[in-house]
Amino acid sequence: MSVKTLIKRIVGATSPLLMRKSMMTASEAEKLLNAYSPRPAGSCPAQNTMKPEVDLQIIVPAYNVERFIADCLESVVQQKTKYSFLATVVNDGATDRTGEIIEEYHTKYPELIEVITQENKGLSGARNTALSCLKGRYITFLDSDDLLEEGAVEHLMRCAEAEDADIVQGNWIEFVVGGGARNRLPFVSRPASLGARHFVHRCLRTSVSRKGTGLRIHRYPIFCMG
Repeated sequence: MSVKTLIKRIVGATSPLLMRKSMMTASEAEKLLNAYSPRPAGSCPAQNTMKPEVDLQIIVPAYNVERFIADCLESVVQQKTKYSFLATVVNDGATDRTGEIIEEYHTKYPELIEVITQENKGLSGARNTALSCLKGRYITFLDSDDLLEEGAVEHLMRCAEAEDADIVQGNWIEFVVGGGARNRLPFVSRPASLGARHFVHRCLRTSVSRKGTGLRIHRYPIFCMG
């Protein structure tokens, strides 16, 4: 008999005894854990609070996209919906006409578009800058070379409210820059769970994308759980 086999047999024979020795009731375990780490007073360590100003905040990082940014922002400001929304456009140190075009839209639609200008920090850095200035009950990310399909905000927010959803996932359509056929991609729809809240995964015809990235909205606390 090898040493490895012998050790396995010894552990297998003694493990029930070890388990019985270490077992305790649920109340005893809770008392021990509370003594080691007292229960926090709030629901999460960060204690984040925010008074939303709009129903949906659309975060748009923008860097050297002068070819696309006007179309992107036009698709945002033309949304017809009963829900309030705000596009937070982060000029991530663009060196072309991106910043100029963004400012033109901000001047024309000050109630729908706000601008943050910073040195280049990359896509994640631009998104994080906007996330530090949250104003919406729900948040979504829109790439600066993508478009919102007509009715996207209305469809996503209506679904979110109807299901009391933390997250709503949209479908997408791919197309080629300069023309070409649009291809609707296949999708599935399914419910799932997210912690104690209800998670809804609904695929809707909500975004038009040059890269095929579906649009997704998130309830505010999802980003701020500490």
